[in-house]
Amino acid sequence: MFGEILDVRAHEFRHTPQIGRTHGIHAEPITFGLKIANWFAENQRNIARFRAAAAQMAVGKISGAVGIAPHISLPKATERRWPRRLRRRSSISHVMSARSPTAPEIFPTAICAAAARKRAMLR
Repeated sequence: MFGEILDVRAHEFRHTPQIGRTHGIHAEPITFGLKIANWFAENQRNIARFRAAAAQMAVGKISGAVGIAPHISLPKATERRWPRRLRRRSSISHVMSARSPTAPEIFPTAICAAAARKRAMLR
């Protein structure tokens, strides 16, 4: 929805002149539509980053806290079957939630936060 609004506004303001800026000083003239089009492209890249991170984070693990679950005697086939039923990849880790599948979500979150800050700080 936000992307659609940016797309409409970019076309609406494609002929509206604006002073370009670089390193905090005036530069060559641009249009406000171009600026919004850049926001649109950035928004699309951020959506793709979040989707890729979500796909990478979709892992499942059933066994115990250190990965062996001796108290419940789960067969390995069961541990592989349930994540598939939940549409998750099976995680091979000795801890309940491995850090490596969740770490990539931090980067897209930081990028989106920086983009939001950039919009808030417009002059």
